[in-house]
Amino acid sequence: MNEFITGSIVALISFILGLFGNIWYARYQENRQRNRESLKNHFKQLEESVIKPISEIMGRITNSGGTLWEKGESHFYNPSHHWPAKDFEEGNFHVFKLHFRSQASAMTKLINEIDNHNEKVKIFDNKLKNNIEEKTRLPFIGKGLPFIEDNVPIYLHQTLYHLAVKELVGNERGTTYYDFRKAKKERRKDAWWITTEEPGAVYSKVTTEEEANSFKNGMTELMESTSLLKEMTEIYLEAQRLENESRSLASLLDFICDQHDKYGTLLKRKKECPVCKVIFD
Repeated sequence: MNEFITGSIVALISFILGLFGNIWYARYQENRQRNRESLKNHFKQLEESVIKPISEIMGRITNSGGTLWEKGESHFYNPSHHWPAKDFEEGNFHVFKLHFRSQASAMTKLINEIDNHNEKVKIFDNKLKNNIEEKTRLPFIGKGLPFIEDNVPIYLHQTLYHLAVKELVGNERGTTYYDFRKAKKERRKDAWWITTEEPGAVYSKVTTEEEANSFKNGMTELMESTSLLKEMTEIYLEAQRLENESRSLASLLDFICDQHDKYGTLLKRKKECPVCKVIFD
């Protein structure tokens, strides 16, 4: 009789333990599934608010004449006006940094390098403008003659870029070239006009042939300057590097999205992440 009672008690305890075990396991599975879905949603939010916007910009970074632009459907934009973030220390960008520290670090470094590079190009262009005034001994457009057209520094920049590309890769396509050695001087009414060899652009309008020769000789000297060509070559090489790195980073970010969207990869829980705290607490 005692053996029967003992057996019954053991069976009852086993039943109760099994019941609680099944309930615990069911709750564990339910919590686990809920956490998985929460982590998927967590990544989706980061994808839409941080990863995709930056990937799209990085994928459009284009070297044009040594300056890095964000290429839109019909225009080029200054990327510094459209960066979603630069330091990744606030909001969703900070959360992204907590989960993808190396990628955020690479983004910050690249974004700052692109902005700094474009600033260097601006400084170089200002230098060209000053050099033009110094070498030609003529002012830029003002109240009257003589003057240099405002686009001439752009023409010199484009020509130096053309020469740098030609020297480095032997490819002249896609680069604009103004040969100031072939500039045409022409007397029109009360002024001398200096223009491109073929009808197109006006470089300068002056009062004497001596001033016309001063413009042509000065621009030819700048066009053939080895030091300016060296600077432009460095600008070109850095722009190409940054363009390539931007495209590579965009591909990496797209790969991260594919891993999570197509293959079910989950974010790793980060204790510092405020969203993860809500999910797991």
